[in-house]
Amino acid sequence: MWDLLSMWKKPKMIAFVVLTAVLYVALLYPFQGLTAFGGYADFGRVGVGVPVAFSFLFGPAAGWGAAIGNVVRDIVEAHLDASSFFGFVGNLIIGYVPFKLWSALTSEKPDLRSLKKFGLFVGVSVLACVLCGLTIGWGLYWLGFTPFMPTAAIIAITNSLWAIVAGSILLATTYNYVSKRKLLHQDILGKTENVKQGNQKGVAILALVASSVCCFAVGLTFDFTPLMLLPFVAATLIFAAVSCR
Repeated sequence: MWDLLSMWKKPKMIAFVVLTAVLYVALLYPFQGLTAFGGYADFGRVGVGVPVAFSFLFGPAAGWGAAIGNVVRDIVEAHLDASSFFGFVGNLIIGYVPFKLWSALTSEKPDLRSLKKFGLFVGVSVLACVLCGLTIGWGLYWLGFTPFMPTAAIIAITNSLWAIVAGSILLATTYNYVSKRKLLHQDILGKTENVKQGNQKGVAILALVASSVCCFAVGLTFDFTPLMLLPFVAATLIFAAVSCR
């Protein structure tokens, strides 16, 4: 995860942070009025497809761009408050986790030119959106703004929808263009071997999936306080960090 810091030494990566943030805000702002589910989350988050697709192109720059873009959106809408911190972290996850999990599971190019690649894209993208939902859902719950459930589930579901639909189209139409011009994150930061021998990564990712399911199950079944729920969410984020090493 050191690439989140080392990328700031590369001017091209900084430019991709700005590009991601600008496009993210540009696609989020026009649809800000499309709220549903009792106002617990935005439904029209079409822009989520940008950091998810850009994750496979620009790596950690997509994460920073999504995080910064979400804060800018809060400022524009005059909604900058304590919840913006959790929004920052949650959106960083959306742009950072997909490409890290992909590279942990396969060395194939994420050009989505097969059903297998598309299925893997869906899997890692949904998992990133679930982590985002858990992070923001718990944060809003702790701040006393909204209940953990259904907030976390709605954020995860709506983000996943746009990540799959808009993200897959954007990635499929831009990957070869960016790749031919040597602008992929591995071309700029250098290639790293994320696919390890054995089952270490696979076990970590399975644990991540299981702990994510556990968080939702606990949130649905029991009337927990934020502090009682924290260990479950924290364990999930720890498994995510291990999976993204």
